[in-house]
Amino acid sequence: MPEMFYFGCKTCKEPILLILIEDMYAWIDENGNFGLANVDRGITEGKPEGKSFPAWYSIRYCPQCGRTYTVVSGNRYGISLKKEHLFQSSGEKWVVYDNIKECPMCQIPLLTGREVLERVINRDQFRRNDYPPLEDLTCALKCPRCREDYLLYEKYFRMD
Repeated sequence: MPEMFYFGCKTCKEPILLILIEDMYAWIDENGNFGLANVDRGITEGKPEGKSFPAWYSIRYCPQCGRTYTVVSGNRYGISLKKEHLFQSSGEKWVVYDNIKECPMCQIPLLTGREVLERVINRDQFRRNDYPPLEDLTCALKCPRCREDYLLYEKYFRMD
């Protein structure tokens, strides 16, 4: 099931600073294009050129450089994905990576939303799992913007 994790920072006064997504519906086509899909697999962003196949994407986080990466999974078809995709309806340009596990810049493992949740100081406020408060601040994640304060859990959303 698709999940969305929202994180913020008190110092930056940003209630939603970082949004990490797990296993959202997408599609890829035989020409290496990528697009977004809804739960019923209907196309919502982008236009396939040729035959399209179901896939998933996640937005992962690098705790060292603070960048997020759109990672496509489910490419069982051996299709070489194009890196940049422009969505006409929103004007957004997305850069996607095919199933990477490490940050291309820092060469350290990318974190999922749940992995970030495990390393925020107020993780005990997450209602779905019984996380105790984070007691050892040496493993707590700093805000990617100010690098002074810690990331905070803000909210969670699961699409059932």
